[in-house]
Amino acid sequence: MISKEELLSIPQMARDIEAEDERIMTMKSRLYSPKGLDTSEKVQSSGGNQTALADVVIDLEQKLDQKKMALERLQDEVVEMVYHEFDLEDVERIIFLLRYTERCLGWRDIAAMIHYGESTVYRKHDEVLRRIYPEK
Repeated sequence: MISKEELLSIPQMARDIEAEDERIMTMKSRLYSPKGLDTSEKVQSSGGNQTALADVVIDLEQKLDQKKMALERLQDEVVEMVYHEFDLEDVERIIFLLRYTERCLGWRDIAAMIHYGESTVYRKHDEVLRRIYPEK
């Protein structure tokens, strides 16, 4: 079973992956657009600069793919947990799925989607956490 720390880290992991994905896209646009290259530095060969940038982009994409796979594994465990391991009410299940799977929504968005107040969403979430991860 996924640990409490892993579970609670999922939304931040998703945000980090999204930010890194945007960073890579920006780097790719520089790579494929000569106008976007920084020409303030004097270099002997313009091709060498692009090759180095391409290598960095490839390396970052590989690391990002690993992070995405790790996130997907955790999200799959959440789905398994909420459907098969614990007896949750429908609204509790929905809160966990919206928060910790594909969409990784924030509390305000979850509350708006399910037509509950934010405090109710927090409370229901915390109740489930206490049932799933009882203090020892």
